Amino acid sequence: MTASHVDYVNFKARFDDAYAKLKLPPDCTEEITPTATNPGIYNWTFDWLLVFKDDNRYLRAPERYGKVAGLQLSRRIAFTFHYGPIIQRDVNGKLIWQNTDSVDIRIDKIRGEVHMHYQAPNPHYGQGSIQGLTLESVDMLKFVRAVLQHRRSGKPLDEILGFKIG
Repeated sequence: MTASHVDYVNFKARFDDAYAKLKLPPDCTEEITPTATNPGIYNWTFDWLLVFKDDNRYLRAPERYGKVAGLQLSRRIAFTFHYGPIIQRDVNGKLIWQNTDSVDIRIDKIRGEVHMHYQAPNPHYGQGSIQGLTLESVDMLKFVRAVLQHRRSGKPLDEILGFKIG
């Protein structure tokens, strides 16, 4: 769901179209439905949180977009695509997550370069350690579809996403 340069209206239209075609499994609930915060033409944050009740796992997919200097478009400047076990919740039941939590897979760019965590919070695998997948090009819906396919088939995520570490 990402393009190198995009505006909010086109981003939202493309997302809504793909989201309408997505079939979530019965054990999955959206604790945060796909939500844009401060949607504007140039800057916005998008978040989505899925919880899988049968094995106490979650998928979180926040993205932040900002204006590209000199253009009338924005680009994805930060994201975290995380799938792993729920470690804790607060007293109101809200999911609490830390970057040190166990993880099946997380691809993120918070500061610096995009990197991957696979089957553990450490190490961080930069693009130079990943073959077969351009980390920056992984979009939210590709990640969600890969996790759903993994859950349906039991196939490893590295096989589904087509990457090797090394």
